Amino acid sequence: MRAYVYYCSQISHHCGSRNTKKIEKVQECTLRYVYKDKTSTYHELLQRIGLGTMLTNRRVQDMLITINACFQCTTPTCIKELVKMRNTKYNLRGNNTLSLPKVNTTKHRLNSFRYFAAKLCNSIPNEFNLKAGGLEFNKQVRNIEF
Repeated sequence: MRAYVYYCSQISHHCGSRNTKKIEKVQECTLRYVYKDKTSTYHELLQRIGLGTMLTNRRVQDMLITINACFQCTTPTCIKELVKMRNTKYNLRGNNTLSLPKVNTTKHRLNSFRYFAAKLCNSIPNEFNLKAGGLEFNKQVRNIEF
């Protein structure tokens, strides 16, 4: 079940709170059926399969890991084109700062992967950005609650 729920999870992140709750409920019902457990909480069931966090939090973590893969040059070119580093001649505090694309409409563009992932990557603390491009970054991102 986890593979179906994760398929294109970064794209379906902005599907709305009602649909997100439906997806979470489907996973909860499936976990209860598989483990034949009607008393445990949803969080305990997620820990059994090794997730530990809800799907919404996991999708945000996956976005950051995808951005990290762009820094490692291990993503397809279509995804690399979505992420642009901010070019500046000044020595700024943040490393690996991504440029935010200009948006024409706030309703749909602010929820696009290009804008949301860049804003998310720029909002994490600088000590994570210093480790961007390595596997240590992925391990630390999995421990962040969004």
